[in-house]
Amino acid sequence: MTTVRNSDFVGRRGVLKLLDICAEANQICREFTTHDVGVDAQIELVDGIHALAQYVNVQVKTGTSHVNESDEFWFVADRKHMFYWNGSMIPVIAVIYDPLTNRAVWIDVTGGMGDRISRQDFRWSVKFGPESVLTPGTLLSKVIPTVKDHIDNAFSRPSEGATSHVVWFMLIGILVCPESPTPLVADAAYRLALYLGQVDNAQAAAVVATVSSLSNEQLLRVVAAADYLFERGESFAQHVANLLDKSKSTIRQLEKLIKMGAVPPQHLDVAIQIVESSQNEFREDLWALAQKHNGPVLP
Repeated sequence: MTTVRNSDFVGRRGVLKLLDICAEANQICREFTTHDVGVDAQIELVDGIHALAQYVNVQVKTGTSHVNESDEFWFVADRKHMFYWNGSMIPVIAVIYDPLTNRAVWIDVTGGMGDRISRQDFRWSVKFGPESVLTPGTLLSKVIPTVKDHIDNAFSRPSEGATSHVVWFMLIGILVCPESPTPLVADAAYRLALYLGQVDNAQAAAVVATVSSLSNEQLLRVVAAADYLFERGESFAQHVANLLDKSKSTIRQLEKLIKMGAVPPQHLDVAIQIVESSQNEFREDLWALAQKHNGPVLP
């Protein structure tokens, strides 16, 4: 007989609480059900009827074990997740949910992350109270302003200091580094595309030059990153497609890789859609080649 662990149900209750709070606050929340790398959901900020393409990643912790007798909500992160969150250009918060009292709190994970890593302090905690409680109201009045501050600090205008240049070229380095894991490449590609119109000419030119000179291996890693983002929403992957479209020669390079059968089968559909997006036409010939090389993939 198939068994189901009670912990499976407990964990779901925390995510469902987050989804409910976001729905009441008219914010978009997408749950991640695959490739769990320390992020359980992502909130896209909404202003009125306009989705802003600004995001916050959420780590959800659920259970009475995360609350002590002093009404302190807490959790301990492992080193892998700490370094992953620290490397992400998307702000991260934690949500801790107590199913016994139906209470949730939020913690700003991104704030002070560098100091925590240097101190090897992987325990996060907050007392339950008006500043920490997570409700539709505090999501709008406290969480979102904090997230926007992190976004502004990471990608300030060049006139506001050199920090944006450092971050920008760090993202380019992540994009082309052969050791960068797919989630980190996806994060970098997404951010480079999203903020390309807000940087100076030198930063924009650096991105175009990088995209234009991608090796086959680097290009295939970016395609894998687009596929990774596609699982989280088509709009995320479209940003990566837009980034590659900054170089028509790179699109032709990708088309050649498709025709050679060099694109891994699991990423082939996204690769073809990137070419189609750039050329603004349906490529029946590429879908036919894909089917010949790897079996049916036509959507």
